[in-house]
Amino acid sequence: MSLTGEFAPLVLMVGHGANVVNNPHASGLHCGACGGYSGEVNARLLASLLNDPEVRTGLAAAGIMVPAQTLFLGALHDTTADDVLIYAEDHPSPAHAEALSQTRTWLKSAGLIARSERALRLPRAATGDDIPKRTRDWAEVRPEWALAGCKAFIAAPRARKGGISLNGRAFLHDYAWRQDEGFGVLELIMTAPVVVASWISLQYYGSSVDPEVWGGGNKLIHNVVGGIGVVEGNGGTLRAGLPWQSVHDGDKLVHEPLRLTVCIEAPLQAMTDILVRHDNVRALFDNRWLHLIALDCYLMARNEGARVLLIWQVLEYPTKTNLIPRSVPARPWYMTPVFCVLVGGVLPFGAVFIELFFILSSIWLHQFYYVFGFLLLVFLILIVTCAEISIVMCYFQLCAEDYHWWWRSFLTSGSSAGYMFAYSVFYFYTKLEI
Repeated sequence: MSLTGEFAPLVLMVGHGANVVNNPHASGLHCGACGGYSGEVNARLLASLLNDPEVRTGLAAAGIMVPAQTLFLGALHDTTADDVLIYAEDHPSPAHAEALSQTRTWLKSAGLIARSERALRLPRAATGDDIPKRTRDWAEVRPEWALAGCKAFIAAPRARKGGISLNGRAFLHDYAWRQDEGFGVLELIMTAPVVVASWISLQYYGSSVDPEVWGGGNKLIHNVVGGIGVVEGNGGTLRAGLPWQSVHDGDKLVHEPLRLTVCIEAPLQAMTDILVRHDNVRALFDNRWLHLIALDCYLMARNEGARVLLIWQVLEYPTKTNLIPRSVPARPWYMTPVFCVLVGGVLPFGAVFIELFFILSSIWLHQFYYVFGFLLLVFLILIVTCAEISIVMCYFQLCAEDYHWWWRSFLTSGSSAGYMFAYSVFYFYTKLEI
């Protein structure tokens, strides 16, 4: 885990699980690495081992010094309600009461924020207060989205991911290769967590791209058979994969079916050596079930996957970009989107509204129109005017350090269509008698 120093007085080993009712697919919400069970048993067992004096003596012999005042506690993260239960009774310690109280306060605040963010994605969840109710609702077919939307697996120092919003779509491992002598931890990561992540990713992938073959079908009509599977309705074959409600919100897919991208910060040679030793893991990348990207210091390289030789392609970008989007400064009133769009449409409309009057008259009032050469000239002027007004307004916007230019650049000149429609309505009521 790369946790070999700078131990805090209180360290939590947190497993995860889901608290749901009337859900035969509950194991799909639990820990995949735990065989579809919740992970508190593993967390509590590991905490007990790390609190054992003999284990700490063995760690000290391996160069990992755990301070005597450090206490390890197991905990369970309920991913449905976003609550964390700390098993403090396993290792009572009055000396850590204050740290434990502070930790519970932090976790409560973090849970409140997480529930509020998740409520934006879940159907029929207006606020974070609606989230806990879903755990007790027998009719709720979408208690949580679990790992729907997973796109990436990142094993790198925590600083690499600091300040970046990944929207809950990446498996994160804090890994520092400079502390990994012999790259034993790297080999464990590439042969265990990466493989488990591939199982999860491919399960969501198959259930999204071909739900009839790889999906679990409609959860509303599932019947459990023998405790080993489900069928739809009263017959048919056992359904594998995830139910449709786990990847679809009723209107659209919530899981974008992508092959998982594995990003690891480690030397290329170390990763190559591991792939050479493990053909099964290498096959995942060779056959494009996963994409492997090496973050080697300031170099980014992608594994091209060859049957005989491992080939790495260096990824180069034409310009340097910031990982964190820059905030847009406050704008004056005349640079607001609505004002710019309304003003931007006036000039193109003003260039053509006279000819528009004659065209409407020829259509509705049976007047002859014959200056088509002049009409072509006006049309060309309209095109040039729309292009110029979009360029100028976009330039002013970028000068104000507002980089959200794409839709506004379209609507600036596109709003002239709104003026044309308004003029057509005016013409209808003032010139026509229908």
